[in-house]
Amino acid sequence: MKQLQVSLTDDLNDFVETSVASGKYASDSEVIREGLRQLVLQQSDAAKLKWLQEAYRIGLESGDAGELDFEALKAEGRARLKQRAAE
Repeated sequence: MKQLQVSLTDDLNDFVETSVASGKYASDSEVIREGLRQLVLQQSDAAKLKWLQEAYRIGLESGDAGELDFEALKAEGRARLKQRAAE
């Protein structure tokens, strides 16, 4: 594992020390690693959200899909399942 030296503001240093003192983390490094893991997840979630927003926009711009008949959709699904079971 690579070691890295970082400088923290007093507030961030206090947060790290408090987190370790609480017993939730065994070391300063664990607190920093957890913070970085959360940042990675946050950025990943932001990318997913951007993708979903773009897909939504494209869907809206594609026009009206028309009315959906759920009963017909369910019947079609059941027919496909029945056909697969017969194969």
